Order: sequence, then structure tokens, then C-alpha cells
Amino acid sequence: MELSVYPAGEPLPAAVRRAVRLLFKSAYHSYHYLDEVVNSDRVRFVGCREGSVVAFASLKERNAIAKLANLLVRADFRGQGLGRALEEARYGWAKAKRLDALVSCTCENAASQTLKLDLGLQPVCVKFGYRRDVVSRHAWGSAVVFTDARIEIGTHSGSTVTVDNRLRRVRLVEPDVSMMLSAEGYGDSYVDIAVESESAALLSDDPRLRYAGVDYDEDLELWLHTFQLRNEAYRHGRDAAPVIARWPTRTTLPLIKEVEE
Repeated sequence: MELSVYPAGEPLPAAVRRAVRLLFKSAYHSYHYLDEVVNSDRVRFVGCREGSVVAFASLKERNAIAKLANLLVRADFRGQGLGRALEEARYGWAKAKRLDALVSCTCENAASQTLKLDLGLQPVCVKFGYRRDVVSRHAWGSAVVFTDARIEIGTHSGSTVTVDNRLRRVRLVEPDVSMMLSAEGYGDSYVDIAVESESAALLSDDPRLRYAGVDYDEDLELWLHTFQLRNEAYRHGRDAAPVIARWPTRTTLPLIKEVEE
């Protein structure tokens, strides 16, 4: 495989841009991040065979975090080590800049998750029903967050709510009771609640919620405890039997009560 790396700020050649978009459109029913994939705000790793784009991955740098995303190998080239080569290339790029890696993996199979484990990243959060209609119409997908960062839970003053109607996701940060109750109206949306340690202890026994782990809030640039609302999206995500290569453990996330959950 011929690997080309396009640094942040450098646009992809028009032909490569079209080929990358086609790669993702042909692999998914609806890839919500299609415009972001080729955006020049990130480092892009493009793998080619005989002049054709057959693999892609990206990395977005923000302060001390490298967010790894969009790794995909064309179906007829899988099983040849191309995904591993891309994974090692972008992870090596992040480590050369002394950045902590952060990545969200899908749960249709264990392949992507296994690559992260082989690099030394650890699972820290499991999100049921996080993706909808991506792989196929009406399919509910889940995600596992991996990182190699040394996690320190941050503090945040004030309550915020973010609603993404396109992706059907709602995030509450340090909510008051009225915000939590209003979130129950988003039955078919993935809803999570991000809080600092003191609030996490108070929410840990709330039957409406499950402790998902810790997650990095990119807007606040903080690690926070994350709880998921047990709503329709959660139930559909669980019923889809997501593949989890390795669960977060009680050792790293002491609030977890049942590892198998």
C-alpha cells in the first residue's frame, strides 16, 4: 500500500477527495461524517493500491489530544493488514507529537477495537445506541471509547445542554433535576449526562441511568463521568447485541457495578 499523509491545512487533491467520499458512501447506508472526513482541519492518511484509494484514516489535534477517526478499508482489500498499517501510522504520528490518543470505535465487530488494544489503548466508556441508520437503515449501533491518556476528572461550573437533531444525540453537562427530567422526552435519541466526581456519586444509584464510564468533552476540553439515560435508544442499542472486545474495568472506573453491563 502506498500511504500519503496530508497535514492539517493542506487540502486533498480533487480526485482524492472524490475517491475518499465514494469510499465511505459505498461502505455505509448513511455516513453522518462524510463532510468532516475530507476536511482540512485534520491530518488525513490515504492508502492507495495501483492508483486507487482503498483505505483512509484521519486525526484531529486539539491541545494535548489527538482524536483518531474515520478509519476505513475498502471491503475487497480487508484482511491484508491495511487497517493495521493505517492505525499504526496515525498513532505513531500522534505519539511523535506527544499527544494523548482518543478514539470512538464501532461495535459491529471487534476488528477496530482489537487494533486499539494492540496499541495499548484502554476502553473507558461504552455507549449503547450511539449511532442510528449508519450501517443500514433502522440499525442501531453502539460505540466504545478508547484512550491512552492519564485521566483526571475535571470540574465545570454551570449546566449546559447540547442537542444534535441530525445525529439524534443529547448531552447534558452537570444538569439540574429539571434538565434531567426534560431529557426523558428524547426517547429515540442517545442521551448522556456528563458530570464531575461529586455529582457522579449522587447519580450512581439513579435507576433511570446507567454508568457508561468516562468520556472527553471536546467543547469543554474535560474528562467527565458519563451516565446514559435508559431510554428507547439505549434499549435498541442493547438489543442489537453490540460486540465489545474488552469492557472498561472496575480498576480504572470504580463506579462500574457490573462489568458485563
